[in-house]
Amino acid sequence: MKARKSLPTEADYRQLCGVGPDAQWATGDAKPPKVVLGRLLEKLKLEERFRQAEIQALWPRLVGEFNARHSHPDSLRRGVLLVRVTHAPLRHHLEMMRSELIRHFEEQLQSTTIREIRFVA
Repeated sequence: MKARKSLPTEADYRQLCGVGPDAQWATGDAKPPKVVLGRLLEKLKLEERFRQAEIQALWPRLVGEFNARHSHPDSLRRGVLLVRVTHAPLRHHLEMMRSELIRHFEEQLQSTTIREIRFVA
């Protein structure tokens, strides 16, 4: 049986934000929102889902409108992007573009979130 995930407490949020009973807002000790949100996504295990939404938004621009109508990024797990395609010839075409797509994703997302892309017809 899986252990149930506990929700973050107020203390967790304070730690993520860099505030506490002795923090001084006036001295500029507070963390920027980008840092806080990044830590929060990581703590809640939502970072891959957030990246997946970014990937889905980028997909039509990277593969073209026609290819995007016949394929879509389905899931992102442990650096592996699963893409569903409607027919085998398109799958072959996208497989030939695999390394180029990974490189474009790295440039656009400014990270190495995607290590591999698998296409499923």
